[in-house]
Amino acid sequence: NCASNLSVDVRTFSQFSNITAPQPVTNGVFTPASLTYSIGGPGDIVVVRTYYQWTLFTPMMNQTLDTLSGGKTLITATSTFRNEPY
Repeated sequence: NCASNLSVDVRTFSQFSNITAPQPVTNGVFTPASLTYSIGGPGDIVVVRTYYQWTLFTPMMNQTLDTLSGGKTLITATSTFRNEPY
């Protein structure tokens, strides 16, 4: 179920050197409450991260890629851009 397994984190920063990544996994548990959504303003640097909790179906891969409790792994994608000066 994509809707329940997909989480999005959107953060804004004033400088590229200030960018920090949230750590939404603690002791094998994904906590989406640590994520935020802020689109920012003109000229802000925006970092969009998506997290998908994927249930592995192959027993061999469960042993090597299991990063979350419950037999799931976390797939992450990140994109960074600067807002237009509107």
